Amino acid sequence: MPGAIACEAAGIRDAFAVGVREVTFAEWDACVSAGGCGGYRPPDGGWGRARQPVINVSWDDAQSYVAWLSRKTGAEYRLLTEAEWEYAARAGTTTPFHTGATIATGQANYDGRAQPYGPGVPGPYRGHPIAAGSLARNGFGLYDVHGNVAEMVADCYDAGGSGSSCTRRVVRGGSWASAPRLLRSAYRSWCAPPSAPPKPASASPATCRRSGESCHTRRSDRLRHTAHATESFPSSTVTRPRVPRVGGCCHGGR
Repeated sequence: MPGAIACEAAGIRDAFAVGVREVTFAEWDACVSAGGCGGYRPPDGGWGRARQPVINVSWDDAQSYVAWLSRKTGAEYRLLTEAEWEYAARAGTTTPFHTGATIATGQANYDGRAQPYGPGVPGPYRGHPIAAGSLARNGFGLYDVHGNVAEMVADCYDAGGSGSSCTRRVVRGGSWASAPRLLRSAYRSWCAPPSAPPKPASASPATCRRSGESCHTRRSDRLRHTAHATESFPSSTVTRPRVPRVGGCCHGGR
């Protein structure tokens, strides 16, 4: 990932390194085997583990994972902020997807039976997540920023919410079950933690919930502090912070 930057104009002030692929079951299981992640081994839905992106984990589970990774490596690991996620996903583009005005099922794993976006065409529906890094990368070399599994970020969905007062956590990118419009770089979704009152789910409870979580998606007219950067991505020589991409609490909707 060439070229360190300081990008005040885009709203990204500090360099950061981001995971090239979504966190996999192999990586999560290594955390559990080492005594981390609260000992929780999430079910894989019958789709396999190894290189499959981890699913059925909550925002709190993700915090446990990055805390373990930080302890293990001695480096700082955390979730991306929303602005960082969109900056990384766009990879210098200003179009709805990093692929341009539309997206195809050969470029991302989503529900190709749904209404195409813009000039797109229908495609197949795989019906499940696929191994992380199986499809095309974006301009920063990152896989699966659109589709496969929705990715959790650090932010609260509601303005002013933080810590225990946050009842809805942001997820981005859409999933294998999402219509293409829900994969757009600017699209926001949320998941509610187990302690929050149940809210309407936009995906099947069998794939969307763990311990009472619920999921929802809606269109956002504008993402505050969104980074529409055109400069190169931070160098791999940057050591702090590092941000793995964890999916799993919400798998999208139509």
